Amino acid sequence: MGKQGKLSEEEMRFAKARFFRYYSRAEIDPPPRVALREWGFFLFGGDRMHRPVTFDGRESMKDYLFRKVPRHAYYSTAYYRNPGMPMESPEKGWMGADLIFDLDADGLPGADKLSYEEQLEAVKKEIIRLYDVFLQEHLGFSDDEMSLVFSGGRGYHIHIRSPSVLDMNSDERRQIMDYVAGNFQEFSEVFPKKRVPGRGTVKEVPLLPTEEGGWRGMVREEAALLISTFQMLGREGSVELMKDVGVRRDVGARIYERLLEGERYRSMMKTGDLSIFKSDAELNAFFKVLEAEIREKYAVHPDVHVTPDIRRLIRLPGSLHGGTGFLVREISRDELDDFTPTRDAIPSIYEDEALIGVEAENPVKISISGQEYRLKGRQKVPEAVAVFLILSGRASLSGKL
Repeated sequence: MGKQGKLSEEEMRFAKARFFRYYSRAEIDPPPRVALREWGFFLFGGDRMHRPVTFDGRESMKDYLFRKVPRHAYYSTAYYRNPGMPMESPEKGWMGADLIFDLDADGLPGADKLSYEEQLEAVKKEIIRLYDVFLQEHLGFSDDEMSLVFSGGRGYHIHIRSPSVLDMNSDERRQIMDYVAGNFQEFSEVFPKKRVPGRGTVKEVPLLPTEEGGWRGMVREEAALLISTFQMLGREGSVELMKDVGVRRDVGARIYERLLEGERYRSMMKTGDLSIFKSDAELNAFFKVLEAEIREKYAVHPDVHVTPDIRRLIRLPGSLHGGTGFLVREISRDELDDFTPTRDAIPSIYEDEALIGVEAENPVKISISGQEYRLKGRQKVPEAVAVFLILSGRASLSGKL
């Protein structure tokens, strides 16, 4: 949170002057119940967060931003009777907290191999799944209860302020996080069980889920789609598909035969009976293929530390991100589909007619405000580009051109 990149004194003055220009003009709305929240700030030139800070309303918050010109601005997701008291004080009086989800490129598998813009696009796909599928469709939160925010860096936040979440403890919030992330001990947990008599014993056998919502509904839907894919690909293509997710060719061939020969899949889809698979190896391989397909389609990787934290600080929408110079921008769900941070989160205060000299030691490729830049060595760039490159550590300020 608020990790500071190394800036020279000149670079710090340069960036702070642009932030001052922004905060002297910006009209930023505080979050609801502002006086019950704790605030924290990283200032230019400092590595320590200034907290707890409190405000009695919009004007006192605006005055602080104008006077202090923070590099990073945060407020608590929690509400307190006395937010200015130290965290360990019993008089602080926790009163509840918003439910927060934080999706960032740090949590994406293989993100280190993606460019900054590719990371942003990958995270956007996940935040759409989280919002549309899990929070809205599965859990029933409405647009009015959810606030969607671009973090200004490499991800998005969702703030849920429904009364139904206010009093949730950390364990309850963690359960919701585990649900949306599909954090099962075993994927087979998704499948309902039935008890059947064995030789002198009773055992539990899994069933394909029948019509119902949630993960079980998605499993059933994906099973139907997988069978359609097998029909389209044929035996060899289906075996190759299963081989790509780690299923041996001989096991994959048997799965194909169990499902497609005599159209036995019809009975399985109707009754949920998985006994067409004659061994645990076949059944577990079928689970493995289904899981791989579902994970690819519904992957969501929330920050595991944020959602369960009932005392978390989160970035202030309308503030500037100290690692990019971009806006921490609240957006509607309708805006999200076409939202491009490197175009739509650029503050209007940058004076791009005045070109700034920068020096990039390593090659940099970035698109800002719809214009692509390829940099190496010394070059003059618009102010918005210079702020991003300097704050993100991709280039240094240079007056020698």
